[in-house]
Amino acid sequence: MQYEAKKAFKICFLCVTTYIVNYYIRHILSVLTPSILSEGIYSKAYLALLSSTYMIVYAFGQLINGFIGDRVKPKYMLLAGLFLSSVSLTVFPFIGDKYYVGILCFIIMGIGLSMMRGPLVKAISENTLPKYARIGCVLLSFAGFSGPLLAGIASMLLKWRGVFIFSGIFALVVGLTSFCLLSVFEKKGIIVQRQTKEKYKTKKFPLLNLFSLRNFVPYMFIGMVIEISVASINFWIPTYLTQYLGFSQASSSLIFSIIAVGRSVCPFLSLFVFKIFKERDMLIVRTAFLVSTAIFVLVFLVKQPVLNVVLFTVALMCSGVASSTMWSIYIPSLADSGMVSSANGVLDCSGYIGASLMNYAVVPIMNNFGWGGVIISWGMTVLFGAVITLFAKDSKKAGI
Repeated sequence: MQYEAKKAFKICFLCVTTYIVNYYIRHILSVLTPSILSEGIYSKAYLALLSSTYMIVYAFGQLINGFIGDRVKPKYMLLAGLFLSSVSLTVFPFIGDKYYVGILCFIIMGIGLSMMRGPLVKAISENTLPKYARIGCVLLSFAGFSGPLLAGIASMLLKWRGVFIFSGIFALVVGLTSFCLLSVFEKKGIIVQRQTKEKYKTKKFPLLNLFSLRNFVPYMFIGMVIEISVASINFWIPTYLTQYLGFSQASSSLIFSIIAVGRSVCPFLSLFVFKIFKERDMLIVRTAFLVSTAIFVLVFLVKQPVLNVVLFTVALMCSGVASSTMWSIYIPSLADSGMVSSANGVLDCSGYIGASLMNYAVVPIMNNFGWGGVIISWGMTVLFGAVITLFAKDSKKAGI
């Protein structure tokens, strides 16, 4: 058992550390936007186009690279992903008025970064005991909260071009280091690449084999609800705080940070709830969404700003528990199938599609029904997630 714990620590430490770099790179443009705009070279519209281009490519890249990640060793995926990211980061500061090159850089970055999560989750899930795999995937989720912090620190120490160049070099160094360490792990038998089991090879098109996994289809729709709660609602929080609740921009920034801290505990909270609910993953998701729905009703009814923020935060944290259940409990439970990377890619892609659709829907809802209508739409979304769980098989353990 001591050997398994040490092995899990080595694998999880390497994977989580590497994934922090992924989140760091993702947030560079957002953090540096004010500095870039101050030079007057690029417009808000152009920077928004770069961000949107990256997100679209990343979403579909997850789908494709998730499938590839079940067939190619993690060390090659990580090296290729960080190398592509390194190239795009290093080139971007020198593009000048060649705007199409900048777009190409962010396309390459989207492809590169989308090559990482699936193989990392696969390495953790398939090479550690279930209890360690869940902890490792929780830490992968938690890594997302360190990315913006590191990007912010870099922006304070260097000018925006310097941040891009440093980040490009740093990404390449991390990629080479991870490749070497994973090679050592392979030689020592710490990491072994599993292939898809024969009993799951039922379709000619390999991705269709995913649909033979327990609850995969319900989790696809649940993934959409989760990403709406994580990405789409998160995008509108600052505007919600200032326009609807009347907080100043400074207060909104502080509140936004406090909400982020509250949500950061959800991955760890999900492991605690997992034990209380006797390892019934779908029951956790259903309960979390129903409680979130009820609280969104209170958010709609309560107008007092401070109490509204408290309720709003709790509603998001409930959705966060559902999110962590999928990413940190359900996904690792697929280890025996040999399709962890593919499953991760499809669920991630479906989530981004859901978040994108919700982003487009918020503005017309707001224009026609005000913020009250938007709150109701958020509540209806998590209620939809709860309904979806009724069509799933709820097992006592999150196995396949």
